[in-house]
Amino acid sequence: MYYRLCVCQLHLPPLRERRSDIPLLAKHLLFQNAQRLGLPHKRLSYEAMAIMLQHDWPGNIREMSNRISQGLAMASGRVIRPQDMGLGGNMAIPLHDGLEAVREKAEREAVEMALELHGHNSSKAARMLCISRATLYRLLKKYSMQIIN
Repeated sequence: MYYRLCVCQLHLPPLRERRSDIPLLAKHLLFQNAQRLGLPHKRLSYEAMAIMLQHDWPGNIREMSNRISQGLAMASGRVIRPQDMGLGGNMAIPLHDGLEAVREKAEREAVEMALELHGHNSSKAARMLCISRATLYRLLKKYSMQIIN
């Protein structure tokens, strides 16, 4: 019976291995879950997105969808904070790699997230990060990243 039903197999890596997909998935789930629940549309705070990018998502997309639904329901304003999704507070920082490695990882992830959230618009991404475009370009070069047009 299994081989009759299993005509095509797809291997999709877990969400923790596709962190670059998180901002786009989160944006989609925010819209979809707000509509489904009949709640006003809200946005994720910078801190919430940063924590989402660090979270391992053992429950994959279903866990993310549930966390976002929780955030939509619990947020008091138009912005969802990490606490609203049950993600705040006890996120461990991997200091065993050393402070410089942790700083570089956070910097790289912040640049990736800002570019993703603003459709790879360098001016808007730099503004979000409170840095100049020249600094953004320096960071892109430092981490061998490119802006996708």
